[in-house]
Amino acid sequence: MSDKNIDAKIDDYFDGCLYFSLSRLQRHINKLAKDIFSEINLVPSHAFLLMALNENEMCTASYLSELLGLAPSTITRFIDKLEKEGFCVRELKGRVSYTSITPEGRDLIPRIHKCWKQLFHRYNEVYGEKNAKLLNDMIVKLNKLEK
Repeated sequence: MSDKNIDAKIDDYFDGCLYFSLSRLQRHINKLAKDIFSEINLVPSHAFLLMALNENEMCTASYLSELLGLAPSTITRFIDKLEKEGFCVRELKGRVSYTSITPEGRDLIPRIHKCWKQLFHRYNEVYGEKNAKLLNDMIVKLNKLEK
């Protein structure tokens, strides 16, 4: 949409707006992911956090925040929820809190990987494998530019 076009219709704004287009796509993919991850009573972000804990013996909230690109307060809420479910535990060493995965959390990892595979296949069905890969590659490149 051109800056000069003051007579633009709402569809022109939607079609020419990166914010709207990405938000709409994100809502759709988020719904697909939530439906798939509901089978194991997790949300996708919690699954990512558990995967990070599974790969690292102990993590600080600041490390997880940077890794997942989420605010520290969001990570703390996620850890609170996962700890309540028995999937992780926190341990204070000096003034630093470390989080680690529990055996119950580790038992979920194969099911989490299965859900990610299901999501991958589902959005490839919806958008086409080539389009999904192209879109993902572009987003990854753009995310690296923002740092």
